[in-house]
Amino acid sequence: MKLSRSQTLLLLNLGILCAIFILLLIFIRQRNSPQQNVSSLSDSTHPRIADFALLDQLGKFHKLSRYEGSRGVVLYVHGVGCPIARNHLPALKQLRDQYESKGIAFLLLNCNPQDDRQALQEDAAEREIDIPILKDDAQLVMDLLGIERTCESFLIDPQSKQVVYHGPLDDRLGYESQKTEAKHHYLRDAIDSFLAGKDVASADAEIRGCAISKMEDIDENARNPTYVEDVGPILRQRCYTCHHEGGSAPWAMNNYHDIVGWGQ
Repeated sequence: MKLSRSQTLLLLNLGILCAIFILLLIFIRQRNSPQQNVSSLSDSTHPRIADFALLDQLGKFHKLSRYEGSRGVVLYVHGVGCPIARNHLPALKQLRDQYESKGIAFLLLNCNPQDDRQALQEDAAEREIDIPILKDDAQLVMDLLGIERTCESFLIDPQSKQVVYHGPLDDRLGYESQKTEAKHHYLRDAIDSFLAGKDVASADAEIRGCAISKMEDIDENARNPTYVEDVGPILRQRCYTCHHEGGSAPWAMNNYHDIVGWGQ
């Protein structure tokens, strides 16, 4: 039977409507279907970062992309004179000894404006630090990772440049307390989960460390003409009795830059 022109157009329109309806059903089904279980490596809470390059305390060049042969990179925020960071070093070395053979590289990062390269060398020699200390003079990596204080720990996937973990090393040290042993080993657990291809849990604990002064704050204070007349005398009267070489305080007020660097 031969169809008329109007009947042909009607059937054509019906076919187009059916195709649109089928595509719409497929879209709705895909949108509402359970998503495949994926690792937290692709979680939006773990951002990717840009490649960066820094010199360590000995002037050796380090670039994140050069660690693509490693399975992971641990970055721990170091600070000369910070008692918590100092106290963490033995535990950090133990982690390095345990996981370096499994492809995890360990680096320290120093963002303190008051810590120059000579201070890093002296601190490394005094405390037998055999982990490279990257010096972030311009605080570029500090801004890149949103670092605010020492003792922040990062686990980075060097292949994707993705932050897998950001949090404390463990829960042993506090501002006014110290446990004999840690109850929670947050960074170690994160490394284990990452190497096993499992989801990396975020730490349910505050990062305890020394606040890091921003360079722009130092520049602003450096232009403040009242420091010598107003601030300096207060520090000499109330602070220097402890904050001197060999004193009971963890850092010495040797010069203006040291004091401003620890201003936070």
